[in-house]
Parts: sequence; C-alpha cells; structure tokens
Amino acid sequence: MIQGTPALSPTMASRKLQALAFIEIFYAARGGGPSLGEISAALDCSRQRAHDLICTLEREGRIQRTPGVRRSIRPIAAEQEALRRLKAAG
Repeated sequence: MIQGTPALSPTMASRKLQALAFIEIFYAARGGGPSLGEISAALDCSRQRAHDLICTLEREGRIQRTPGVRRSIRPIAAEQEALRRLKAAG
C-alpha cells in the first residue's frame, strides 16, 4: 500500500480531489496507475463510488484511462493541464 494517502482536508473539498491526489501519488511512486480496488481501499469507499469518481475525473480531463485495460489510469501532467485550460479559454 502507498504511504501518505491524502486525508480529506478543508482545502480538499471533495472525495474527487482526494481520489485525484491518491492517483497522482500512486503514479509518481509506482510509475503506473492504481487499480479500482486500490483506489476504493485508499479512500475507504465502495468500488462503485471509486468508479464514479474516476469517471468524473476523466470527464473533467484531470486523468486519462483506457476503458477495459487494467491499471491504465494516469494523471494529466501539469503542463498538459495548463495547455488544456489555455485552449479552453481561447
């Protein structure tokens, strides 16, 4: 298990951000994405709730994944996120 799983804090307004922080920490530590089971265990939530969080993060463009491929969840790099926001702003 990854040490330093982020706790929900006042600056981290939602489970979604907690999930994103866990994915970023896991990816940095292991060089690959966490499984749905690892996310649900780290966040102490159901697999369905973890799946819903992953879908939301993907829809928002904060992570990338390949449906049906194990451990394909990966965070969007800071540079990519900045470019995406610039493009969205016009």
